[in-house]
Amino acid sequence: MYSTLSEAEIEALIEKLSDDERNILFVNDLREGLFTKAEKYRELYIIHFPYSLILFGEVPEDCQSLASYIMSLKTRVIIAPEPVMLAVSPCLSRYSMETRRMMTITPEHFRKKERDTRLKVLRTNEDFLALFSLYRKVAEMAESFPECEDGENLDTFLSKPFPFTAVALFENGEAVSGGYISNPSRLNAMISCIATAPEHRHKGFATSVVSELLDISFGENMMKRLSLWYTNEEAGRIYRSLGFRDAGTWIRALEVKNEICENRR
Repeated sequence: MYSTLSEAEIEALIEKLSDDERNILFVNDLREGLFTKAEKYRELYIIHFPYSLILFGEVPEDCQSLASYIMSLKTRVIIAPEPVMLAVSPCLSRYSMETRRMMTITPEHFRKKERDTRLKVLRTNEDFLALFSLYRKVAEMAESFPECEDGENLDTFLSKPFPFTAVALFENGEAVSGGYISNPSRLNAMISCIATAPEHRHKGFATSVVSELLDISFGENMMKRLSLWYTNEEAGRIYRSLGFRDAGTWIRALEVKNEICENRR
């Protein structure tokens, strides 16, 4: 029922997905070999990563079997086009669902914002710990950046290869808005985890952070395209003001982690 894709089948999948810009980020992951396994279940593709799954293709009739398989993998994050996830989500009992819309931007569409001098490119332990501290103030991100994982996250962020970039806007020595580039290559990358502390919102800080990431990526690092997810229309307006275009709706399923820090003691 589940078959592992051969190299030729993966190449064919890359060609198929490349015809639609909604899939451009995942095409990059496949082309760069960032996945750990690629499978096919009927007409649905399952791409495995160390902590996540990405689903493409048609919704199978027997979703219960697919959902049982996914649950057995104990993966943290599942990402799928809206129709696929809606079909399997009733059987994914330990996951919370979030609708995300994808946007993309290329250099010719970038409308640069005047740079805020409080912006800083993050390079040191202290820089990244300040970013993680910011994320814990944002309800949607707090669970993904528990303080007990700071050391592990620090090692990950400090070892990310070029052209990875992270920036934050600081006030009084504290990161109040920030974000970074994930899964970067010369062709494409994702702008991830754009966040602003609740008490500092509606001041244009997120716009400044994203503009800085785009300016570095397009100007210094000569990248060709960047993508991002957004979950509310206010964020969508911010990104459109910089030149982003909408490119499809996906759903992200996040495993609910209970007492993660206590379990590590």
